[in-house]
Amino acid sequence: MLLFDEDKLKAVAYYRHSAEDKQENSVEIQREQVEKFAEREKVQIVEHFQDEGISGLTAHRPGFQEMFSKWVTNPDAPHIDYILVYDASRFGRFQEMAEVWKWLGLCNQSDIKLATVTRGLPKRETSVIDSFILTLDFSMSGEFSKILSDKVIYGCIKVSEQGFSAGGMAPYGYARILLNEQHERIGILQQGDHKIISNQRVKFEPASDGTADVVKRVFHEFVELDLFPADIAERLNQSGFLTATGKQWNSSGVIRVLTNETYMGTRVYNKTWHRLKQKQHSNPQSEWVRCLDAHEAIIDVDRFQKAQERLYWLRPRSRNTAVCHINAAETYIKRYIEEVIAELSDDQKHYIRRFLPVVFGATYVLNGSERACFYLPSERARYNKVLACKISTAQDIQKPLAGVYYVNTADKNYVVLDEHAEYSALTREELRATIMELVAEVLSSRVPWLITTTAPQSRSSQLQSITSS
Repeated sequence: MLLFDEDKLKAVAYYRHSAEDKQENSVEIQREQVEKFAEREKVQIVEHFQDEGISGLTAHRPGFQEMFSKWVTNPDAPHIDYILVYDASRFGRFQEMAEVWKWLGLCNQSDIKLATVTRGLPKRETSVIDSFILTLDFSMSGEFSKILSDKVIYGCIKVSEQGFSAGGMAPYGYARILLNEQHERIGILQQGDHKIISNQRVKFEPASDGTADVVKRVFHEFVELDLFPADIAERLNQSGFLTATGKQWNSSGVIRVLTNETYMGTRVYNKTWHRLKQKQHSNPQSEWVRCLDAHEAIIDVDRFQKAQERLYWLRPRSRNTAVCHINAAETYIKRYIEEVIAELSDDQKHYIRRFLPVVFGATYVLNGSERACFYLPSERARYNKVLACKISTAQDIQKPLAGVYYVNTADKNYVVLDEHAEYSALTREELRATIMELVAEVLSSRVPWLITTTAPQSRSSQLQSITSS
């Protein structure tokens, strides 16, 4: 530590550089700029701290933490006037302003201010404008990381849509194959190896180390021999086979193999969201990126689908979750209908509850496309249109009712909604109007004598009074 020069303002300097930053933000360049600034402003730097190769999204950086514990929160530390950085982004690219003010608040308690080369020394008394500018600087720093993250994710999605790997290790049973710029095979990438040129690509192919045969064995014993996952795991362990991590098999590991679409040649990406140091969560299947026939399959589609069907019946939790979602969605739509018809008579309500054309269909995925199929019983198919309630059966879904649609029956006994369907989900206002339109149709076709009022009216005006209530 340098001796204090009593005639100068005192500061500690902090430098940070990570992979997301350009070369002009290297620690050496930052230090050079900071020292020139300090000399010009007659500020003595008493100690330097730095973090190399660590993202500014988090405060868990050794140099950053050491600086605060030694100079900011240490009651025995000599007083300093500033923490000096090149710009706000070097202090951190925090995604929440609360995190920014947490650390600046600690500085304020010790009468220490943040100074940047790009903005100069702060005033002794911070004005509203100064606070706004500081907030803007940190907001822009955080936004830079968001934009960069979005660009990276977009690039990974485009690569995955083309059937290539966007990073990570190959699933058990596959090897990573490096392709040149013309997508010609160069060779196998070993664990820890990465492509050298950005235009190179990585694909999967069945591994030649015997693990692909283990995958085939798992599906054969589950589909053809009707063995349970725990029994398959025990047999694999008895045969001396280990998992990709070198551990013994268990039922969970077997189920992960049985449910991995990669084995039928499909490349799946964006199943989870985990960016900017924030908590990971699962994405809905509608946001998954799938590329069919992206690589050589180990398991044919028919056998994979048979495995999924058997798994469904073997796993009560899957069935229970689907049933709970269906019940919750049905309860919601019925309550909403009750709100809409609250002003009708008891007799009218009775017939509406019995005959209102509402059908329910659960979502499923076929060839990478999410769709829902609705069966129309004969008493529902007699209407020109029906309310089709699409229910999501995903395990992690918070709102099981994925959407309500007003669809033409066209004398069919079923309706399929997929990405080519011409219908869009109804808004809450549209749903109310649609229900009232169906109410009028039910009453006019089933029980027209119930469309009565105390004053004489034509049937059309009576229906209008119902639909406008």
